Amino acid sequence: MTFSIFIKKNFKYFVILMIPLSLILVCIAGPVNTYFRYALPYVFAIPIYIAMFINELQTKNKSAS
Repeated sequence: MTFSIFIKKNFKYFVILMIPLSLILVCIAGPVNTYFRYALPYVFAIPIYIAMFINELQTKNKSAS
């Protein structure tokens, strides 16, 4: 999803996705990266990001037809 937004140059959604991407980098670089509590923001945010991506696809389809 992130790569498709970046390829389509839709930067308003890319800015929103920078928060979880930066959290992923912090979890990878941090000394404690195996705790589930650090993954909870991603788990709770997945439905929001999926809805955002579906909304973007529907908007693109309406403008194309």
